[in-house]
Amino acid sequence: MDTCLRFHSDWMSEISLKEKCEHVEHTHEASHVNCNYWNVGRDCLNIAGKFALAYREAGRRPEALRLVEAVVDARKKTLGEEHLDTLASMHALAELYNEAGRRPEVLRLIKVVVAARKKGLGEEHPDTLQPMRNLALFYSEAGRRPEALRLTEVVVAANKKTLGEEHPDTLQPMHNLALFYSEAGRRPEALRLTEVVVAANKKTLGEEHPDTRASMHALANSYSDAGRPKWWRRLTKR
Repeated sequence: MDTCLRFHSDWMSEISLKEKCEHVEHTHEASHVNCNYWNVGRDCLNIAGKFALAYREAGRRPEALRLVEAVVDARKKTLGEEHLDTLASMHALAELYNEAGRRPEVLRLIKVVVAARKKGLGEEHPDTLQPMRNLALFYSEAGRRPEALRLTEVVVAANKKTLGEEHPDTLQPMHNLALFYSEAGRRPEALRLTEVVVAANKKTLGEEHPDTRASMHALANSYSDAGRPKWWRRLTKR
């Protein structure tokens, strides 16, 4: 990936996205890439998305953000706002906005993604639940904790129904929900839920997995809040 970044160090210059895609076609001799329809072809936009990911992983987030904005705009024009490829790019853009601290734009964009996926896929589809889970986290970061809690309850219930209680995609929002319960002063519910998460994580991931350790730490805090120092000490010694 570093080689690709060096080779395309001028990717974010002031040339159009179409020209950038054509540049990839010629320099890589990628005959399978077709940029002839509208302004930018689907394969070209996929390539652009991969370069954006490479920029992000390399810590070059402003360049990644600008490139994903261009991809989102092109996909809206070629595919429409509710196409799955467009929504995937919008979801990625929301995450980059969040990293840049642009929270109003994050919330606006992720809400569009959630609404469109509910409409196209249904509320219980995994590709709908993932942005719903992220929206709940963004609500929490914005101080909108009651909304974060309610939305996470919906996500947890749907994941339990479709994936089962011990699936990782169920356990992570359950962990988040326990934290939201604790923040809301609902400590008995937080403690019970965290105990469930810890037991399931130990069973499915093992005691040394980072997700298990994080849930055990949360459980230790719940025991401390509940005035059960013996259990707190037992967990924190591990």
